[in-house]
Amino acid sequence: QIENQIRKLKKPNDFSEKTAFQILKSVSIPKGDFKTVWSIVYNIENKTISFFSHSHKKTKQINLGNIDFEQGLSYFNINQDKESILDTKLNQFAVQTNFEMVSASLTHLGFDTDLSKEISEHQFNQKLITQSYFSQNYFHFDISIPMTEAGKRLFFVVMDSEENFNKKVAVTSGYIFGSTSIGTANRHIYGLKNGLYAMIALIDENKNSE
Repeated sequence: QIENQIRKLKKPNDFSEKTAFQILKSVSIPKGDFKTVWSIVYNIENKTISFFSHSHKKTKQINLGNIDFEQGLSYFNINQDKESILDTKLNQFAVQTNFEMVSASLTHLGFDTDLSKEISEHQFNQKLITQSYFSQNYFHFDISIPMTEAGKRLFFVVMDSEENFNKKVAVTSGYIFGSTSIGTANRHIYGLKNGLYAMIALIDENKNSE
């Protein structure tokens, strides 16, 4: 659909940021009230980035030609309408700022606050050596199952309690499926919290996901 709309553009005036935003709107999928949802248009000729967010519809712009990339990390708040030209409105990016921004997403994925803080610190200094909260409280789950048939529909489901086992409710990232091939099926689940888990691995012969 978006390709067809672009093909219809003929005149130089058709290739505007306004037109680009209209095309993005026409092909967008409703995503609910998420603050990380935003629409972006890159103007390669002018080296500008224009955008607006889900909650703040006023278009903002930043000119890459005015940015000093030799300086340290900087950021701006996309969810505001007070400032529209952001070239001189960038703020210094620090660990605490990063933590405040990413913690909502990380906790939504099931990571607790202490781990979210550690991940944020590690993003700024990947050589940081500390007594890792992650290594003490989380583990990676590697699964290997030998397969003798190809083309079958294979399911892995990992659950963290008897109640969830009975309900067949998987942990975050613990529901994986794909087609089998002869050999060994290897799957990897990242960042499970220490505890007792159960796993179901099955071939979906009925092709009904049950």
